[in-house]
Amino acid sequence: MLILLIIGCVYRFYTISAIKWDSAIVIILVVLYSSISLPRIISSLFAFLGKHSYNIFMFHSFIFFYYFHDLIYWSRNPGIIYLTLLLVCVVLSWNIEFLKEKLRFDKVVKQMAGIE
Repeated sequence: MLILLIIGCVYRFYTISAIKWDSAIVIILVVLYSSISLPRIISSLFAFLGKHSYNIFMFHSFIFFYYFHDLIYWSRNPGIIYLTLLLVCVVLSWNIEFLKEKLRFDKVVKQMAGIE
């Protein structure tokens, strides 16, 4: 996988000049990520955020633009704004996943798709 990524980045590096630095950064980050072993608590945090990443992606703009604008921007500090938004999004995602489990959403989707 890493070899394919490097080949793709090298190809883009020589064909599109605007992508040169982006490709180099991606290669460096992939190599660093694959060579560094993270502490268990950070790995579990990333796994938890990964499970909820789709819900966070889908709802974050509604949260900070429309519904909880004053709550998110109360501090005027970018770091605290980010953490507040992340916390609100994770709580919302946790509730969405809980409702999906109680309503047996996955089973309904599989029945509608004819899988089950």
